[in-house]
Amino acid sequence: MLAPLSKGHIARAAAQDLNEGRCLIENCPKERGVEFTFALPPELLANKRIMDSLEHGWNMQRGTLNLATSQNVFFVGASLKKMYEDRMWVFMPEDAIVDQFFKKNWGPHPRKSFPELSPPFKYRLIPIRGMENIGITQQEEHPPNSSSSFTTHVYPFKTLPLLTSHLQPKFVITALARVVWNITIVPEPQQWALVKEYPLLSRMHRLYSRWVLELPKQAFADLSFVPEALDEVDEADEDCPAEDVSDGDSVVTDPCRLVIRIERDVERNAKKRKRSPSPSDLTRQKVREYSKQEKGSGWTKESIDSWANECPPPAASSSDGEDPSS
Repeated sequence: MLAPLSKGHIARAAAQDLNEGRCLIENCPKERGVEFTFALPPELLANKRIMDSLEHGWNMQRGTLNLATSQNVFFVGASLKKMYEDRMWVFMPEDAIVDQFFKKNWGPHPRKSFPELSPPFKYRLIPIRGMENIGITQQEEHPPNSSSSFTTHVYPFKTLPLLTSHLQPKFVITALARVVWNITIVPEPQQWALVKEYPLLSRMHRLYSRWVLELPKQAFADLSFVPEALDEVDEADEDCPAEDVSDGDSVVTDPCRLVIRIERDVERNAKKRKRSPSPSDLTRQKVREYSKQEKGSGWTKESIDSWANECPPPAASSSDGEDPSS
């Protein structure tokens, strides 16, 4: 589970927010109970398979996807936040945004050509369930001069204008797909009705299906996905700072959370170093190295005698350097 956002993260998310911390939907000020929430819920972190797939599909290094980034955080009024977290509505990006995830006259971009998009982005609110009795009042002026400074939109909110945001579309598309294509939330007949009303949904379903594909085995041999470690890695978490050290703007996690592959040869060599050598294998150089490495703790009188007895006798010296037996 993702830890609660620190004050620093929230402040940076507000600084990135194109709406200056006001409700993204109603445009009301923070004094009206505006809160932050995640476009893509952090509970997804518990699903390691999907996280691996998203990182691979999004051309990221394994273990580095950060859901606490400001690119996945938006500000919204408390009631609309509750409805969003209850899967009652979703954001849908405009067509031009979705188009950028597809190759020209082809399918979704593969890993190596996955696009990096820059804000601003435009989204529309799509009601999913239980909002038939809801009205959304949008504030158009700050401060309001009269009642005409507010416009009320009713279900299905077709009159609600496009919403301009810094939210990264890959988070929004993934969040939408995990709601719309979940039959426990949206029954199949309603799914088809939504696709008929919003044909763009079928393209987003195609993107999501590609992004969460089970990884091929060769993916874990890709050094851009799982990099090598030339040295042993201390996997303990004690060295990771508990304080807020991330800038909150990156989609990449802090270095202490990286998943790094250690080559098998490195692991084997590490085990060999920890294993005591047999006396017959030791040379004088090894004796010195082992004594230094183990600080003398590995030697006893018996082991020294055993080693000396098993060493071959030294060859006789020859003035011309030839084999004396010849």
